[in-house]
Amino acid sequence: MDYSNLIVPRGTLDKYINLLEDWNKKINLVSYGARDELYTRHILDSLQLIEYIFPEEEVFDIGSGAGFPGLMLSYAGIKKVNLVEKIEKKCDFLNVASSFSNNIIKIYNQDVKTIRTESCDIITSRGLAEIEEIFNLTTNIMRDNTRFILLKGKNFHYEIKNALVKWNFEYIIHKSKTSEDGQIIEIRNLIRK
Repeated sequence: MDYSNLIVPRGTLDKYINLLEDWNKKINLVSYGARDELYTRHILDSLQLIEYIFPEEEVFDIGSGAGFPGLMLSYAGIKKVNLVEKIEKKCDFLNVASSFSNNIIKIYNQDVKTIRTESCDIITSRGLAEIEEIFNLTTNIMRDNTRFILLKGKNFHYEIKNALVKWNFEYIIHKSKTSEDGQIIEIRNLIRK
């Protein structure tokens, strides 16, 4: 498989995929069929977020699981990524996979609601919860300038409408480059009503 068109260092994704395939036999990290599906459905889907994040921005990826999208963003050049995952076995995998990155990765094996931080520029999530629930889970790490960059499916309009009942925010919808039904929802200026 040719990864040369990406900004990820050569060999990094191959090492990651080999590790994932090995660990996925022991613990359920992610579902996929062939390697090509893993690459398109999970890796490229995550990497497309790099377009909306500056390398110096600090990212919190909640519900990191197998590292989508947070670990991929670190591989692609985001200088500081925090991976938040409650399941210890998944954190064990993330610890090994994070060694393939040239950037700073901190792994939190805890509920995001218990984290305290001074800095959080971006919150990412993929498949964890609806938008309103993501807001509720992350109130302790949000700052005035925090933006959310969320990978969402075909029900995104419902999720936005539902979240606007209790929150005020501005949002931009970007069409996914990897999924017909997928959208990237970029949210800023979040204030609880």
